[in-house]
Amino acid sequence: MYELNMGATVHCTDGQCGHLTKLVLEPDTYIVTHIVVEEGLLFKRARAFPISVVKRTAVQDIYLSISAEQMSNFPEYHEDIVERPDPVRGGETLLDAGPYMTVSSTPIIRQKVRQGIPADSTVIERGTVVQNPQGADGKLDSVVIEPESGQITQLVMHQGIIFTEQKLIPVANVRHIGERSIDLTT
Repeated sequence: MYELNMGATVHCTDGQCGHLTKLVLEPDTYIVTHIVVEEGLLFKRARAFPISVVKRTAVQDIYLSISAEQMSNFPEYHEDIVERPDPVRGGETLLDAGPYMTVSSTPIIRQKVRQGIPADSTVIERGTVVQNPQGADGKLDSVVIEPESGQITQLVMHQGIIFTEQKLIPVANVRHIGERSIDLTT
């Protein structure tokens, strides 16, 4: 099993190459397809690597089967906010801006677009809220996967603020993994 600890140091075959910041999943199967590794201190850059380049993991370390030089062969990962006209409420809306002016506006939708990963993927990161049917239960720390398939077997979350406690959650207890929250069945 691989434990993919958010924030873990990522090592290429020739040395440290960044930190794990996000995991990319197939939304319906909960299979991890990519890891997002951020490199640099002041000028940060993130790259998406297929899970197949993970060679092994340790408590706070992830070892890849590529060299630092080979990192540039993989796509950069970044998120952009794109604004576009709302097709449902399309057309212009006239707003009364006072006694002497009317303002025309088109309803806009703001959408997050990710580069470097498949468009229909789900992205999770450290601190994603884990909630049971009664409400928030904790926050995500790491994910345990099967190395061959990338299938999530367990989630590791922490509860509490000052005195934190870690809790293992079998994937069978997960109702839905989304970008904003992970919903449990119990």
